[in-house]
Amino acid sequence: MNADINNVMKNVQEANERTIAAATDLSKLATRTQSLLLNKQIAAFELWLEAGARQIKSFSEIRDSRELFTNNAEAVQELGTKLVNTLNEVVEIQTQARDELVKMVQGNMEKVQAAAQPGKKTTPASKTSAARKKAA
Repeated sequence: MNADINNVMKNVQEANERTIAAATDLSKLATRTQSLLLNKQIAAFELWLEAGARQIKSFSEIRDSRELFTNNAEAVQELGTKLVNTLNEVVEIQTQARDELVKMVQGNMEKVQAAAQPGKKTTPASKTSAARKKAA
């Protein structure tokens, strides 16, 4: 009886450790992803500030309205290109985080399934089919 209780306690402890490890891994992934995204948000804000400073500078240096329009158009085009590049980097960060999360969940599901069926061996489908045909 004590062996059964010890086995149950051991299984509970192992499950608890797996849960804590999974939660820790998820927390690390979330922290790293949020940090990277925050850095990209700061970079985008800096781009806006740079564009604004460039426009203010262009106001002080213009000679005519055509030059003002040209300078502003160039600044907006450059800002747009940089923001698109930043957005692409954000999408890449999110894609990597999603891929890591999927791998984490799949790995944890495999561990849960293995723990739920201790000692059960998996038989290749071809052997199972052959055994069924032989029995029939």
